[in-house]
Amino acid sequence: MQITSNLLRLEDFSENSSVSRGATIDRQIKITNAAEQSVEISIWINPTNSFSLPLQRWCKISVPPTVVLKGEDSIAVTLTFEIPLQASPGTYNYDVCIETTNEYPAKQLTRPQQLQVLPSDQSATFDNTPRFTTQPATSPTGPHKLQAGQPFNFTMQVENRSKRVDRFKLLCPDLESQWTFQPKYFQSSSNPVQQTVETDGLELLPGQVGAIQASLCAPEYTPAGYYQPTIRLTSSVTEDLVLLDVLYLEILPNVNLEISMFPAVRHIPEEPKTFEIKLVNQGNIVRELRLQGWDQEKLFAYTFDLPKPIIDRGQLSYITLVARPKKWWRRPFWGKGLQFPFTVDLKNAESEAPELEAKPLALPASPEGTIVWQARPLWHLLLLVLLALGLLGTIAYIIWRVLFWTNPPSPTPPLPEVVSFEAASATYQEGKNTPVRLDWEISYLNRVQKVTIVQLQENVEINRKSYSFLPDKGAFCRISTELRQRRATGGNIDCDKLPSIAQRQNYPNGELKENNFCEEVLLSEIPQQSSPEPSPSPSSDSQTPSLDELDTTLRCQRIITSASQSGDSVFRIEVFANPEALVTPAAPQSRWQRWFGRRSPASSSAQNPEQPIATLTTDTIRILPPEPEPVVVSFFSTQPTYEEVGPPLSPSTNPDSSPRPKPGPIQLNWEIANPQQIKELRLVNLAPDGSVDRELRRYSVNDGVPTELRQYCAIATNLVCRNLPTNIEAVGEYRFKLVVVPLLPPVSSASTSQPAQTVPEIAAITPSIKIQARPPEIITFLINGQNVLENPRQVYVINPARGPIELSVNWSVIDGEAQLLPAPGSVLNSGSITSPISVPGQQIITLQVTNESGEQVTRTAEISVMEATPPPQTQSDSAQPTPDAPSPNPLGVPSDPNGLPPFELPPQLN
Repeated sequence: MQITSNLLRLEDFSENSSVSRGATIDRQIKITNAAEQSVEISIWINPTNSFSLPLQRWCKISVPPTVVLKGEDSIAVTLTFEIPLQASPGTYNYDVCIETTNEYPAKQLTRPQQLQVLPSDQSATFDNTPRFTTQPATSPTGPHKLQAGQPFNFTMQVENRSKRVDRFKLLCPDLESQWTFQPKYFQSSSNPVQQTVETDGLELLPGQVGAIQASLCAPEYTPAGYYQPTIRLTSSVTEDLVLLDVLYLEILPNVNLEISMFPAVRHIPEEPKTFEIKLVNQGNIVRELRLQGWDQEKLFAYTFDLPKPIIDRGQLSYITLVARPKKWWRRPFWGKGLQFPFTVDLKNAESEAPELEAKPLALPASPEGTIVWQARPLWHLLLLVLLALGLLGTIAYIIWRVLFWTNPPSPTPPLPEVVSFEAASATYQEGKNTPVRLDWEISYLNRVQKVTIVQLQENVEINRKSYSFLPDKGAFCRISTELRQRRATGGNIDCDKLPSIAQRQNYPNGELKENNFCEEVLLSEIPQQSSPEPSPSPSSDSQTPSLDELDTTLRCQRIITSASQSGDSVFRIEVFANPEALVTPAAPQSRWQRWFGRRSPASSSAQNPEQPIATLTTDTIRILPPEPEPVVVSFFSTQPTYEEVGPPLSPSTNPDSSPRPKPGPIQLNWEIANPQQIKELRLVNLAPDGSVDRELRRYSVNDGVPTELRQYCAIATNLVCRNLPTNIEAVGEYRFKLVVVPLLPPVSSASTSQPAQTVPEIAAITPSIKIQARPPEIITFLINGQNVLENPRQVYVINPARGPIELSVNWSVIDGEAQLLPAPGSVLNSGSITSPISVPGQQIITLQVTNESGEQVTRTAEISVMEATPPPQTQSDSAQPTPDAPSPNPLGVPSDPNGLPPFELPPQLN
């Protein structure tokens, strides 16, 4: 059963479907595009059985195979059938097929048709085929309209035009399983009381007319649209007789939709904030809806778990609605609560039912609900009272702090300490230009005079370096010039521009490895010492501390040292304090003593300024010897010669030739020593002159074998890759170059002025690799259905009474250009030629295939044609003709035109 959209229609205007052998008949059809967009269609015919296959050779279509049909336009197509004299009489069944080649609602449309071929001396008046009509009549432009689930009752009148009693049955072969088809056959009865009886078939006498009543019913939720079920009338006398008719039905749309919501009232927040919405699609159209909830004062926000539900035909769907308050301050503090109604609006989605856009779909009434927003609990009111009391207490504390607070006595300033001191890594590698880097943190930087880094090997000092902190530049400018260098700027920077810890985390890893960072972190404030002069402001009891009295911490990371040779070392940090930091501050005094008494002098410390006040030692740091560079051990292809990629060759191609090379693409093998020193591999295709033609691929080996090479490569001691395919498949000669990029040692920030190291290229080149063309191959070479390879010599006998013999040549070749000799010469790689033979003789037909390299494959057939001499016939021979003897009636004309036509085979070749 064909289901079509109303946007693409096919109409048949032909009335006569009978034609005599040797005549020509035209069938007229009309194709209409009812949509607004253009469509590209393909038109052809498709025989439905093996007996109807010759229709493809007899039919000519008046339009090209592909036609562009504009919107709201139509085209007339003529199917011309040229029936040869040798055609077999009978009924030929075929389908007219139309397929769209672009996006269109109807992708394919078929229409079953029949063509009855009569003998050459028999006209349509002797046609014994039954005649039938269907009531009510339907057509593509006037389909029968009905609702889904409503039966379509029709009556078929049948006339038995043969000379035998025949029994007819009505079938609907392509009906879907959910559809029902019930034919009823009524036969005249000999009982005068009961005139008709129901039987299992319509039995008619010659020339009698009967009726079949049938009912066709679609399921309840069948989609709306156009349907074309095909009905078939069969005969018990002529079993191979096929009489078809098409019923054009239109299932009307049903847009019935029900919606309900429960419960109708919710007390929030005592009850859940959810409502259940029930949607029932009782129609036959898929409904796509949009839901939106609202109330007049917009107190709540309404969300749906399915805001755009899609409900199929006959489907029941439940949707959850959640109501959440938006204006929380509107909730009452006491009383019975705030009661207000809300509504759920139901709308059609924009993309719903494009074929029904001109007619909007009906929607049910919007459901309404009620929300009771209950009063707040009592503890909310108590909490509000407590917040008011807390606000009053805070105001009172601020007044006391401003009017009556006095600063506590200054504590004894602590001495600087080494909080942490360690190396950035416990192991380094010589030759990678990565010297040892140290991290440290020192507290109370404003009391530090200098920091010294000492390198020890076997408890013997071998190197010492000091960093001075000048006291006359303020607490935020005491970092020495050497510590303030950064490779990113290439010179000195001010202390206030040093990056913070949070900023350093945003730097890329590569930049972080090359930079040195030091920063000062403010820890606390030291109150200013008392002075003999009174404060100019009588309202202030303290002064803001100066810049030198701010305590800061010095944090340095990745400071470069001069240790780069292999061996074990230990580093020690020594911190020396300022002489002023060793002076103990005076004891705190009262306000009366500061105004009218004498200040207490500061006491000096017994600490020696030449001795460090804090030291710390790192763990043992090991510098390993340098690693060797990578070496390409081998680089070659799996074989020197490949074959062009194509389908597998058949065993019959060149059976005596040597084995063919392996088909492409080219596969490479290589082995590289010291793979841990490889940064990247580059595979390059070289031009004939040795220059780089193109770079094929790059593989990063920093993190081991890359993902794209794990199937072909592995690392044990060396990096070994086997059978790695390339993308080279075309015919030609190629050479490949493997370039190994070693790991470059990173340049330290201490050597920014030195030129970058240049690493010599490590590469290897393969010998010349060749991809040769595939040998040509003959897939099939048939003459009249016989394989020439199995039967190279064929003999045919012609009979002048039967006419010429049709010689059909079929061939199919690959990987080459085909030639059919002696004529017509160059042909397509697959095809067929049919030519008549009426003259005795001998001819040779040769099929020759040549590929790009000049290789040839030929196959020859020898055709011998002889003229048959009819043997003398006896009375017994005329009664029973032998299979080799010619038919007494070669043209297939029935001996008695008024009788039944005998079943005769079409003329056959001897």
